[in-house]
Amino acid sequence: MGVRTLDETLAALHPAQRAAVTHPARPLLLACGPGSGKTRILTHRIQWLLEHEGFAAAEILALTFSRAAADELRGRLARALGPRARGLWAGTFHGFGAWLLRRHAAAVGRTTAFTILDREDTRRVIARLVDELGLEGDLPTWTEAVERAKADPMPSAGDSPAPRLRPLARLVAAYETRCRAANGFDFADLLASPLALFHQDPVVGERLRRRFRAVLVDEAQDLCALQHALVEALAAPDGAVTMAGDDDQAIYGWRGADLTRLHAFERTYPRGTVLAVGRNYRSTPQIVTTAARLIAHNRARRPKPLAAVRPAGPVPTVLTWPDDRAEAEGLAARCPDWLRTSAPPIAILARVTACLAPIARACAARGLTVRVLAERPLAERAAVRNVLAVCRVLVNPLDWPAWERVLRVGRSGVGARTLATLRARVQAIGVVAALQEVAHRRRGLAVWLERLQGWRATPPPVTTLLEIVVAAIPGHRPDATAEPPDKERDRRAEDVATLLALARHWEAETSGGLAEFLDTVVLTEEEAPTSAAADVLGLTLHAAKGLEFDTVVIVGVEEGLLPHYRHTIPEALVEERRLCYVGMTRARQRLVCSVARMRRLWGDVAFRPPSRFLRESGLDVRPAANPAIATPLTEVTPS
Repeated sequence: MGVRTLDETLAALHPAQRAAVTHPARPLLLACGPGSGKTRILTHRIQWLLEHEGFAAAEILALTFSRAAADELRGRLARALGPRARGLWAGTFHGFGAWLLRRHAAAVGRTTAFTILDREDTRRVIARLVDELGLEGDLPTWTEAVERAKADPMPSAGDSPAPRLRPLARLVAAYETRCRAANGFDFADLLASPLALFHQDPVVGERLRRRFRAVLVDEAQDLCALQHALVEALAAPDGAVTMAGDDDQAIYGWRGADLTRLHAFERTYPRGTVLAVGRNYRSTPQIVTTAARLIAHNRARRPKPLAAVRPAGPVPTVLTWPDDRAEAEGLAARCPDWLRTSAPPIAILARVTACLAPIARACAARGLTVRVLAERPLAERAAVRNVLAVCRVLVNPLDWPAWERVLRVGRSGVGARTLATLRARVQAIGVVAALQEVAHRRRGLAVWLERLQGWRATPPPVTTLLEIVVAAIPGHRPDATAEPPDKERDRRAEDVATLLALARHWEAETSGGLAEFLDTVVLTEEEAPTSAAADVLGLTLHAAKGLEFDTVVIVGVEEGLLPHYRHTIPEALVEERRLCYVGMTRARQRLVCSVARMRRLWGDVAFRPPSRFLRESGLDVRPAANPAIATPLTEVTPS
């Protein structure tokens, strides 16, 4: 099938979608409800800018919040535009920051061979500095404080910090010094350092504004203050900036998302236009109306005329159970019937991951294929971090956090005492000199330095290099002869195999080198839910954002879990309500909410009442006639 013409595309759009696509090249905010075709609108808006507004592909920058969303946007652009899509930049904010810094690293105190410190690196560096500086307090508090300080897009310049903030100022300054010495950036730097470029080098800033004359932002409700500031630095107040988002799906306030900036769009862009796109192409009218009833209880929001296009389907159902074990068995018993009338997988969503395990076990016992989506990104799994650490020191020999891991896992002959000595020497004479000094006394380290020098001198393709590195690290390949089977080793081997598969796919799609591949892996924060087939897929409500399924079961819809007991003050409750709304609107045809009167979690037993969100949605819960038998207690047809 050939590429559709723009006229053919426009004819197939709903009037609200068409108005969004064909809006002139001026500031535009799209207030898009769930299932309204937001990514489709952005795809064809880019097509419109190319064909009717005189933009070249290289002048268009499309940014989104997650790598999965970026991959989806790139795929749609390739299908809609064909070869014309070449040259435009589409990816995540952090990916854009890494791309930009590869070209301008010297301006912010690094070389272009920098590496990206992952979150575990950041925690380890901060932990050591807290100890060295003699600071009191727990590590998570200091780590969060450093992250918040670095996320401020407008830090005060020249002023001495208040006395209570001086310890934090010392820690941040020492942390920045360590990052520069390691020629590394952390995740916050990938946003803050590009923003600093605009302020420190007006020539570079103006060149970037001329290069990217059109900026399009997906999932705008999830942007933090730094990301908003970066968009505003790139786009003129009357420029071709398009922001698409849904404030009703803003669920990342705990990660720094700043919804107030989106609500201030008209002040930031006085000539801007706001268009509401509320027609839902995903869910049945019953599901849309139930979700709309819930989210109407949040007051500070942009109104959207939510309306379903699909025909009517099953009414949303509330199931109550005497306890979580009955819930697990009861849901597992229903799954085969649901699978007969809907496409797999059935999505089991929960506010906390611990609710998923009993249901996963019960489903597996009935012969269903089950997958629980991992919370930990690939790049943060131990075996993958070991392999990536070797690759990082190949790209950036100054990356001391990566060297520490290589020395621990690579049979380098460096023990705890020598490693402590090395740390001190690194601070005194630098990474390379300190390693060479110790290598004279440690043959294992000398072998590693020789290997790395050889790989660096004649670098093989990325996948081949990874295979060589895996072979060089003990215990990272499967051992079919092990008796009994070594489950931990098998898990490491499985994670490494996933990394190798990602590398093969990446090499087939791009022409970059090892540094660019490392950027890709480290900045991939979510696991792809479609990478393996399953009858039942368990995942958190946060992880379900952006996905859709025929059948959705939300478990633990109870006070203390949803809303979470830590988030019941009014300011936090609105986000918990949005989270429930996001879960409901993942469903295409069947929505089930599950309540257990008694639930075992984290070694405790708790009795929780049904969530207030059920009542707000019009889904009343009444006592079961026979609590030992799980049956739908309430079936509400939304009016």
